[in-house]
Formats: sequence, structure tokens, C-alpha cells
Amino acid sequence: MRNSEIAENRFGYGARSKVVRHDNPQRFLLAQMESFDARPTALRAMPTLESISIATRAHMAELRKSGTIKTGNGKNAAFIRDKKFANAVRSHMRKSGRDHYDQSVMSRFALATKSDASFMERIVHFWSNHFAVSAEKSLVIGFAGSMEFEAIRPHILGKFSDLLKSVERHPAMLIYLDQVQSVGPGSPLAMRTNAVARRKLGLNENLAREILELHTLGVNGGYSQVDVTEFARALTGRTVGALPRGTIARMMDINDRPGLTQYHAALHEPGTRRIMGHSYRDTGERLADRILGDLALHPSTAKFISTKLARHFAGDDAPETLVKRLTETYLKTDGDLPSLYHVLVQAPEAWRPEPVKYKQPWEWLVSVYRGTQASLPVKNRQIGNIVRTLGQPVWRPGSPAGYGDRSSDWIGPDALFKRAEMANFLTVKLSRTVDAVELAPALFPSGLSLKTSAALGSADNRRQALAMLLASPEYLQR
Repeated sequence: MRNSEIAENRFGYGARSKVVRHDNPQRFLLAQMESFDARPTALRAMPTLESISIATRAHMAELRKSGTIKTGNGKNAAFIRDKKFANAVRSHMRKSGRDHYDQSVMSRFALATKSDASFMERIVHFWSNHFAVSAEKSLVIGFAGSMEFEAIRPHILGKFSDLLKSVERHPAMLIYLDQVQSVGPGSPLAMRTNAVARRKLGLNENLAREILELHTLGVNGGYSQVDVTEFARALTGRTVGALPRGTIARMMDINDRPGLTQYHAALHEPGTRRIMGHSYRDTGERLADRILGDLALHPSTAKFISTKLARHFAGDDAPETLVKRLTETYLKTDGDLPSLYHVLVQAPEAWRPEPVKYKQPWEWLVSVYRGTQASLPVKNRQIGNIVRTLGQPVWRPGSPAGYGDRSSDWIGPDALFKRAEMANFLTVKLSRTVDAVELAPALFPSGLSLKTSAALGSADNRRQALAMLLASPEYLQR
């Protein structure tokens, strides 16, 4: 591949059916940082967290006004009423969340296929996968798109510490990793509850553990189980309005801003915390962000983030020379993300002419729509259904680690067969306006392999030729 092709295909999501010739491919990529719009027109019509909260609040008010939630007058009547009310609110959030999810997937896809800054869109999706949440958890479904749009996009050109803090307080992350269930055992609420109820409230360590293992230091980053527990105690107090239920909901006013992140001192575990050798005086709501800020500057975090970036852009076996330069830059600039992107773009290791990775299903589908300039589906769910069929549903990874970023995760026989089948399906309409013989030199000016050229030449018709091109090694790799 020529450098102009690498700029479009490896760093971005592929060219949009025009000759790919940039006089200075590196300058072409770096200029995208200046033109990147964190909240473009396509996202301004999407519901924000605030608007979701207002709609939920209105629904809660209607439930109260209509008297839908009714119980008897027994001694457990208040408990039953609160439980029914919480379940009704959750049901509403799940239903509205499904519509919001479909709209968000379509908006994300439209941005990636139409953007002139597809390098920046790839960066957004890199961070979205790094801070993975899953809409398979029913209450996350309405918040997953918002996390990418409101917590990630505005911070990809700032410091890693700001991105980290933004994500870790977003409702999607707090719900997905069970922070809404975490209560300090020595908190005011737990002490009151334990005195009058048989059930004891306690910590949930999921968020603390995944921040340390997956978001900052890495699995071998030097933390211990004691650090996990201490960090979980420091995080107590953060919750999401209208989601805690039962004892917690009844004993505190937590429904005032449904679906929004809140801090409640009654949930917070008091006391000084000691994490990764540092002692932190209890400052309540500010405590978690102080710890996150220090974790963001830790050398283990610098190497972990640098390795993932190098692997994504320069190949599965992240070149040690590139990882070292990225790590040094991270530490020297206190995690300045644009500085890291500059190192990546200027790294010789990332410009090898041979392909370095197989495209993930999402990447491949975006590149198909960009390359053919296909019209976007009218139905919101169609793109979501396609990537689900290909094995990579949006914001639905199987674990908090996100989707795998190695070629071996995506090149099994079944995966390649699904792409060939999808290429055949998509070309039913595309072949009416797109000619593979004309498209190939526009997207791949350095030429196709002899095998791919021969296949296109022997195709029985336009549709078959286009399907062969879309399923060719040139289109499947970057």
C-alpha cells in the first residue's frame, strides 16, 4: 500500500470512492485534530442525559398523579409501593432506552461513514472500546450511546485524566459495573439500616477493580486486592438517580434526578484511604477524582495505554520501539492525548506497506459504505442488525474488557464466511450504481493482487465482481 492509502485505510475508515492521493499523508491525518467536531449536527438531535432525565421525571410524576402504583394499608405497604414504583420507572427506562440505542447506533454509523475526519472517529471508537460497557445489561441500553457521545467525544483531544474522570462518573459505567449497588459498610446509611433491618449493606468492588485492571494500570500494573477494596470504599457515594431501590431508595431522597449521576454522602464510607502507596484524606465527593488523577499519571498506566494504541495502529505485536516512545511522551506530557496521536502518525512502525491487521466487522462495514458511498438505511435497526450478524454488535461486548483487538479475534472461517455472505447481500442494490472495475483503482491506486484482479476479471456479472472486491484481502485488511 502507498502511504496515502495507509492514511485512509489503517488510520481511518477507508476512502470514499475517490483517488487516494495526499501530498503529505501525515499532515492530512494531523489536520483532522483541528477540524474534529465533538458534537456535530448528527448528534445534536440525539437526546442528552439531561433530556432523558427530564422525560423520566415526567413519567414518574405521571405515575404518582394517576395513582397507577397502588397497595393496601398493611405494615409493608410503603415497601411494596416503593418497590412497584421503582420497577415501573426501570421498565420505562428500558423501553425508551431501546429506541435511544437504535438511534445512537445509526448516528454513530452515519458519522463514521460521512466524516472527513475518520481518523478521529476511529480514535473515538478506540476509547469507547477501551472503556467498554454493554447494552446487554438492560438498564445500560439507553445510556451506552450517551457515554460515547457525551463522556468520550469531548475529551479525546485533552488529557487522559480528564477522559478517565468523565467516563467513570457516567451513568452507563456506574450501572454496568454495579456501582449503584455499592454502599460503604460504615456509611451513615449502612449504620442506620443495619440497626433496623436484618439485611446488611456493603461494597461492590466491580468498578474499582475494572478501573485498575482495564482502564488504567493493566492486569500487571502493580495493584493488590487491598488497593481494590480501598478504592471501592473511596468510590462509595457515587450513584445514579432513581436506580437504587429497596432499603436504599426508601431511606434517602435519591429520585430527584433520575438517570443522572449523583453523589450522596449517606452512602460514602468515611475515613482515610491508602491506595498504591498514596494516602488520601477523605474529601467526600472529590476523593474519587483525586485518586483517578493519580492513577492516570502512573507509569503502569502510561505503558498500558501506549501498548494498546500501538497494537491498534501498528499491528498485533505492538513494536517495542513505538511503545517506548509513546510511553515516554505520555509521562512527559502528563497523558496529553494529541501528543500521543502525533507520535503514532509520525511513527515509521505504523507505515509498513504490508497490511498489519484484519478489520473488525464494524470497521469493515464502515469502509464498505464509505468506499461505495452507499445510501444509509432508512430503518434505524438495519445497521445494528448487520453488525450483530457479523459478530460485533455495537456497545455489546462480552465483557468489560471490550472487543478483542487482535486479528486472531476476527479471522476465523465462520467470521470470514459471514463477511462474504454480507458482501453478497449488500451488493444486490449496490451493484446497480457501483462498478467494481472502476471502484478498485480509486480505492486502491497501488493496485490489487494478481489473484484479486483475476477474480474480478472472471466474474459473471457486476454484482459478483463487487461482492468479490468487498470480500477481497485488500478490503478485509488494513
